[in-house]
Amino acid sequence: MNALHSIPRAVPAPVDPLLAIVRAHRAAVVRLNAATGRAAERTADAQLGAVLDEIVDRTPVCTSDEGAFAALALIARERDQYAESAIHDALMRAVLDYAHRRQLDA
Repeated sequence: MNALHSIPRAVPAPVDPLLAIVRAHRAAVVRLNAATGRAAERTADAQLGAVLDEIVDRTPVCTSDEGAFAALALIARERDQYAESAIHDALMRAVLDYAHRRQLDA
Protein backbone atom coordinates (compact mmCIF):
# COMPACT_ATOMS: atom_id res chain seq x y z
CA MET A 1 0.00 0.00 0.00
CA ASN A 2 1.25 3.43 -0.90
CA ALA A 3 2.03 5.58 2.15
CA LEU A 4 0.18 8.54 0.64
CA HIS A 5 -3.07 6.57 0.61
CA SER A 6 -2.91 6.10 4.36
CA ILE A 7 -2.69 9.82 5.15
CA PRO A 8 -6.12 11.06 6.13
CA ARG A 9 -7.37 13.96 4.09
CA ALA A 10 -8.28 17.15 5.84
CA VAL A 11 -12.00 17.53 6.13
CA PRO A 12 -13.04 21.09 5.30
CA ALA A 13 -14.92 22.82 8.06
CA PRO A 14 -18.58 23.31 7.28
CA VAL A 15 -19.37 26.81 6.10
CA ASP A 16 -21.62 28.83 8.35
CA PRO A 17 -24.77 29.53 6.29
CA LEU A 18 -25.18 33.01 7.77
CA LEU A 19 -21.52 33.83 7.09
CA ALA A 20 -21.99 32.67 3.49
CA ILE A 21 -24.98 34.96 2.93
CA VAL A 22 -23.21 37.93 4.58
CA ARG A 23 -20.27 37.35 2.24
CA ALA A 24 -22.65 37.08 -0.71
CA HIS A 25 -24.22 40.39 0.35
CA ARG A 26 -20.83 42.08 0.49
CA ALA A 27 -19.87 40.70 -2.93
CA ALA A 28 -23.19 41.85 -4.42
CA VAL A 29 -22.71 45.36 -3.02
CA VAL A 30 -19.18 45.50 -4.46
CA ARG A 31 -20.52 44.38 -7.88
CA LEU A 32 -23.25 47.00 -7.75
CA ASN A 33 -20.82 49.76 -6.80
CA ALA A 34 -18.43 48.70 -9.59
CA ALA A 35 -21.12 48.31 -12.26
CA THR A 36 -20.85 50.60 -15.23
CA GLY A 37 -23.68 50.95 -17.69
CA ARG A 38 -27.37 50.35 -17.26
CA ALA A 39 -27.30 46.64 -18.07
CA ALA A 40 -24.51 45.94 -15.57
CA GLU A 41 -26.27 48.02 -12.92
CA ARG A 42 -29.57 46.18 -13.48
CA THR A 43 -27.82 42.80 -13.26
CA ALA A 44 -25.90 43.75 -10.11
CA ASP A 45 -29.03 45.24 -8.55
CA ALA A 46 -30.98 42.05 -9.28
CA GLN A 47 -28.22 39.96 -7.72
CA LEU A 48 -28.20 42.12 -4.60
CA GLY A 49 -32.00 41.94 -4.49
CA ALA A 50 -31.86 38.14 -4.59
CA VAL A 51 -29.42 38.10 -1.67
CA LEU A 52 -31.59 40.51 0.32
CA ASP A 53 -34.67 38.37 -0.36
CA GLU A 54 -32.76 35.31 0.83
CA ILE A 55 -31.83 37.07 4.07
CA VAL A 56 -35.36 38.24 4.81
CA ASP A 57 -37.38 35.28 3.52
CA ARG A 58 -35.13 32.37 4.42
CA THR A 59 -32.67 33.69 6.99
CA PRO A 60 -29.86 31.16 7.19
CA VAL A 61 -28.95 29.73 10.56
CA CYS A 62 -25.79 31.06 12.22
CA THR A 63 -23.36 28.32 13.25
CA SER A 64 -20.14 30.16 14.11
CA ASP A 65 -18.74 33.10 15.99
CA GLU A 66 -17.33 34.36 12.68
CA GLY A 67 -20.81 34.34 11.12
CA ALA A 68 -22.30 36.14 14.12
CA PHE A 69 -19.64 38.84 14.07
CA ALA A 70 -19.89 39.24 10.28
CA ALA A 71 -23.65 39.76 10.55
CA LEU A 72 -23.24 42.27 13.37
CA ALA A 73 -20.56 44.11 11.38
CA LEU A 74 -22.91 44.33 8.39
CA ILE A 75 -25.65 45.75 10.60
CA ALA A 76 -23.23 48.28 12.12
CA ARG A 77 -21.94 49.40 8.69
CA GLU A 78 -25.44 49.97 7.35
CA ARG A 79 -27.12 51.22 10.52
CA ASP A 80 -26.99 54.89 9.56
CA GLN A 81 -28.03 54.27 5.97
CA TYR A 82 -31.04 52.09 6.80
CA ALA A 83 -32.61 53.10 10.11
CA GLU A 84 -35.10 50.25 10.19
CA SER A 85 -34.51 47.26 8.04
CA ALA A 86 -36.10 43.83 7.76
CA ILE A 87 -32.68 42.58 6.69
CA HIS A 88 -31.04 43.82 9.88
CA ASP A 89 -33.88 42.36 11.94
CA ALA A 90 -33.46 38.96 10.28
CA LEU A 91 -29.68 39.00 10.77
CA MET A 92 -30.05 40.02 14.40
CA ARG A 93 -32.53 37.21 15.05
CA ALA A 94 -30.09 34.70 13.56
CA VAL A 95 -27.25 36.01 15.73
CA LEU A 96 -29.41 35.97 18.87
CA ASP A 97 -30.58 32.42 18.11
CA TYR A 98 -26.95 31.38 17.73
CA ALA A 99 -25.98 33.04 21.02
CA HIS A 100 -28.89 31.34 22.76
CA ARG A 101 -27.87 27.91 21.39
CA ARG A 102 -24.28 28.52 22.51
CA GLN A 103 -25.50 29.39 26.00
CA LEU A 104 -27.59 26.21 26.17
CA ASP A 105 -24.62 24.11 25.01
CA ALA A 106 -22.31 25.60 27.67
